[in-house]
Amino acid sequence: MATPVILEVAANGVTTRAQNPAVPREPKEIAEDALACFAAGAAIVHTHTHDPALPPVEGAALYLEAYRPILARRPDALLYPTVAPGPTIEPRYGHTELLAEAGAIRCGALDTGSVNLGAALSDGWPMPMDFVYTNSPNDIRFMANVCREHGLGPSVAVFQGAQAYVSPSWYPSKRAHGKVVPTWNYAVVHAHGVPRAIESRDEVLAIVTRLTQTHEADSAVPWAVSDAPADYIDQMLKAIIGIEIPIERWVGKWKASQNRSAPDRLGTVAGLQQRGDAPGLAMAALVPTDSAKAPG
Repeated sequence: MATPVILEVAANGVTTRAQNPAVPREPKEIAEDALACFAAGAAIVHTHTHDPALPPVEGAALYLEAYRPILARRPDALLYPTVAPGPTIEPRYGHTELLAEAGAIRCGALDTGSVNLGAALSDGWPMPMDFVYTNSPNDIRFMANVCREHGLGPSVAVFQGAQAYVSPSWYPSKRAHGKVVPTWNYAVVHAHGVPRAIESRDEVLAIVTRLTQTHEADSAVPWAVSDAPADYIDQMLKAIIGIEIPIERWVGKWKASQNRSAPDRLGTVAGLQQRGDAPGLAMAALVPTDSAKAPG
């Protein structure tokens, strides 16, 4: 039985013409490429404009110029824009709110982390720059509230499990015929749903209480939330932003050398165990060693 696959296309990003002459930058080009992607089987298309730093009204106008021709031919199209650069979240996300009000989007970006963005130079070192793509807890709360107010979704939360580099030197088949290459094993789950910001102090308290009880369960002297002064806990709760994602769909991926022969899987387990680090040991426990578990 075929496994359903959801394809999301990032149409352009910040790629320039100099980097890729075929990259769509203008609204007409973005619309044409997006329609071609939908025709090829894409379910979602994510886009940038040629100037993502524009103020919200001007930015939304550029997105609409691209999105309206798409929606005219594909009313079911799922489109969403990037989060713009800038020092504060309101102008960075303002175009998303305007696009939602115009009925042009049904999902929105909800970025819950921060990352260094930048290319590497020819010597392998990162290019000199000070830009960090940052989303503070208040930024996340703002984006979640906009999505909630406008019914935008779904968002995707990624739960990363064990992962590890696998050396082909661990395979007996390397010595037999040499036709092997490195790979990366991983286990991951995507949880899909529309986010809800948790405003209630009591709900947040209940969540942190359950979380504490779970992680303190093995302690000889478990700490409890009630051990701290009540006024101090109230102060700490004000700094916590609760986000709940009612799960609508799970999508999992398990890549644990199950495509390799039984001897290669045993070699993988031995190599990971010899390496001895926590990620490697966690992955070693997932690699099937029973020949009956291998795919046909």
